[in-house]
Amino acid sequence: MTGCSCDLLINVLLTILGYIPGHLHAFWLIYKRSKAENAYGRGQYRYVGSGVYEPLQGGTTAAPAGGVGSKPNYGSTGPGY
Repeated sequence: MTGCSCDLLINVLLTILGYIPGHLHAFWLIYKRSKAENAYGRGQYRYVGSGVYEPLQGGTTAAPAGGVGSKPNYGSTGPGY
């Protein structure tokens, strides 16, 4: 998610108060997003605020990008990218 949100305002205020608090909050948000990608799959979640993500279609786990029985893809040119 990009754009102006409450999280952006919090990051700016924390960065004004000190370099480290703003960056800690930003890294925490990035960590929460990566957990949502691992849990729901890339692009299969929606940000609801305060570092909370929910699945788009009610599922809690994501299917592999290439389907059942596909080989793992370690590059950035695989299906779904």
